[in-house]
Amino acid sequence: FKNFQNYEIEAGNHNFTGLPGVQNVLVANTVAGTGNILRNLPAELSTVTVTGKNQTAGAGNANNDQSFGTLDFQAAKGAELTLNLDNTALVDGKLTVAQLLVQDDVNNPATNLSAVRTLNVVSTGIDSALTSNVVTSIDAVKVNKFNFSGDHALTAKIDAASGVPVLGAVVANQVTDLKVDGSTMTGNLTVGVSTKVANAVDSNMTASYKGGESAKDKLVFDAGVFTTAKTSVSGFETVAFSDGQFNAVNTTGVTLYESKAD
Repeated sequence: FKNFQNYEIEAGNHNFTGLPGVQNVLVANTVAGTGNILRNLPAELSTVTVTGKNQTAGAGNANNDQSFGTLDFQAAKGAELTLNLDNTALVDGKLTVAQLLVQDDVNNPATNLSAVRTLNVVSTGIDSALTSNVVTSIDAVKVNKFNFSGDHALTAKIDAASGVPVLGAVVANQVTDLKVDGSTMTGNLTVGVSTKVANAVDSNMTASYKGGESAKDKLVFDAGVFTTAKTSVSGFETVAFSDGQFNAVNTTGVTLYESKAD
């Protein structure tokens, strides 16, 4: 195949090495809960849209929740990757991606590498104030900049980033600065951050967390957090953590600290 500008995919394994000219990829799984592997996205193909259109099609389905399993980007070639979440429910349906993986090629991890260092998540949908989008887990160990934007409420959890893996030991000289930026987001934003990531970055580098324009943005640390002045927070009205020690010296705009990350 070549010179297909729009490429719509269902669940399964998709290799973009032999697909030159593709400009737009739509992940439009019909079966709820199924996942996708996208291998070798070229640098010029840096935007992928997850759309619930096939799960809200047909009589009686217009307000369905839309569910996707693991969306696995392996060895994407661009330094920046944008994921649009397109919720097609008419009233209050939710679109959920269970897991977002950004990683090297699992079959050739030493040679076929992921170049992605910036991940943009855009939360959109049909014009309803009640629909929302969720990314339950983001595992993107090489990514150190996360930009969240859009006009639909978004909940996302960062489990691996800035050289800090979900599993295994933290290697101090592999940890990088972490920037989480939702400053252009107009919908309500809830960002969860693994405290393994938060603590390792604070111990070795710096971290910045910025909320958006909503008055209901929330930053959640999932376990005991230990931060210093090297962690800054702004634009989030609520910061939640279960225990530990959160240093608020570089925190602005927070009106509520929750002692439990529920």
